[in-house]
Amino acid sequence: MQPVSEYNFDNFIIGRSNQLAFLAAKDVADKPGETNNPLFIYSKSGLGKTHLLNAIYKHIHKTSPDLAVFMVTADELVLKMINAIETKQIDEWRRSVLSSDVLLIDDAHILVGKEFTQAEFVYLIRTCVKRKHQVVLTASVDPEKLPVLESSLRSDFDRGLCADIQPIDIATCRLVAIDKAARSGLSLSDELLEYIISHSNGDARRIKGVINSLYAGKKLLNFNLDLTSVKCLHSQRLQTKFAQLS
Repeated sequence: MQPVSEYNFDNFIIGRSNQLAFLAAKDVADKPGETNNPLFIYSKSGLGKTHLLNAIYKHIHKTSPDLAVFMVTADELVLKMINAIETKQIDEWRRSVLSSDVLLIDDAHILVGKEFTQAEFVYLIRTCVKRKHQVVLTASVDPEKLPVLESSLRSDFDRGLCADIQPIDIATCRLVAIDKAARSGLSLSDELLEYIISHSNGDARRIKGVINSLYAGKKLLNFNLDLTSVKCLHSQRLQTKFAQLS
């Protein structure tokens, strides 16, 4: 999993819906292995889980460059594990993962239903926590819906912290839109901002995606940044989505 250059703590917009997750992630990044271990962050897609995971990665690399940080998606973890088994290098692979001081796993919900990988996953998490190596997981479902966490890892997560991120409120949506527009060099009217926010459904990723489209349209097509043009863009995006579903 390659770090996303724009994801860091400085540009994470904090609101009531994500404050606990942000503070827990920052605490972990400042003192890896000492607090909130393991840390489990969960929410629906587009609310900032991956942003926080990348922010932890970058902060530790910057402030504690001597620590080994292993950041991976659950998909990548499964593929690497299967390859290690097929090449009879599972012990070497385990040692390489467990040698990390910090283990960051994105999209842990993907492991649901994969019995062997769940068993290996439990072993890795439990060993890391026992050695006081920091573990952070993200998922799109709460821990109650992950059988692997509900059973054998429950005691470990009871000692750590589970933090959810809810859809962001209107005030936070506005801050996200203003921040993203400013970073993109765009000047958006209040009317335009309100339209973008009203169609975001509390999804920060959707807001950023619309503003990215506006930036590209303005730069490449001399797109007008007015309400009529944005409504047209929104209509085209919906038509494309429906075409993909049909």
